[in-house]
Amino acid sequence: MADLFIDYEVLAETSTRLAFVADKFVSAGADAVAIADAAAGHEVLQTAILRSAADWQFKREKLVNKMGQAAASATDIAKSFEETDNG
Repeated sequence: MADLFIDYEVLAETSTRLAFVADKFVSAGADAVAIADAAAGHEVLQTAILRSAADWQFKREKLVNKMGQAAASATDIAKSFEETDNG
């Protein structure tokens, strides 16, 4: 029977990266406002940017939630396997 190898560092890094991406999605709305502000004088562009950000708000929230769950799961899996290995 083959041994099962779990790389705890990879799982920890996965959790960290998922949390980082989730944070970027959280700040996306504020980033869109900043970009729209930078487009001062271009009302059509400002409106399009803000509308796009608003339209994606619900989807971003769902993605952030799922990424948070996945990050927590990766951490929990690593802890569980490590506890089992260390008995």
